[in-house]
Amino acid sequence: MKTRLVVLITTMIFVVLIVGCSTNIKESVTLNDRQIDILLSEDLPTEWNKLTPNQQKSIQAIEEMLEYLENKYDKEFIYAGYKLPDMLGYDEESLLVYADGDNPKTDCFTVERTEDGFTDNYGIVIKAVEFQETLEESVKNVLHETPYKVISTVSEIDEDKGIARGVGYIFLNASDINDFDETMSKIENAVYQNAGYDQLAVYYVDGIDIASLTKEEWEQQLKIENIVNSKHSSDRSWRNK
Repeated sequence: MKTRLVVLITTMIFVVLIVGCSTNIKESVTLNDRQIDILLSEDLPTEWNKLTPNQQKSIQAIEEMLEYLENKYDKEFIYAGYKLPDMLGYDEESLLVYADGDNPKTDCFTVERTEDGFTDNYGIVIKAVEFQETLEESVKNVLHETPYKVISTVSEIDEDKGIARGVGYIFLNASDINDFDETMSKIENAVYQNAGYDQLAVYYVDGIDIASLTKEEWEQQLKIENIVNSKHSSDRSWRNK
């Protein structure tokens, strides 16, 4: 995830009405410390009567959404961006946040307003930790002491079943592997036993420290010339073998 979705609304660019919004604009409001910090981060006035109507709506809505998250998950969340719905209805109102202590580059998620409250996709962030740990353990059982790097992404989650869907990326030094196909087959057998992995990509590389690869930047870090070989598969193709 990237940093901000949209900066707090500042001018007539987003002059909209929040239809059905529960936020009522008041003549005078005492902003709390968090609201003041958010306004300062956006270079906006911190006095209520100096904010435009849309800015007033925004800072009230942001606080409502943050309180919703804190009541639901009993932890603190950090503001990362906010947008009002557009006039044509293409973009919904949403807040971009991350939990205190999480990585803002990879662990941001959104909160959206519904007819009867709010909804969020923090479950994907929570499940991503378990998803990564399961993948690490599966690969370790195959490679043992062979150096490797594992990165995973979660695309969706079925909260009722507790199952995430996503992709696993495994990076190996090409010089450590005698048979690329055999290694891929062993990794597939170990990983696809666990529900949730839609796809696997194994990269056999050279000329790069695989330990330095990061979840947020590996696609920029890994160059074409570093890839000696790569293998890609899906859960469906593996089960149909």
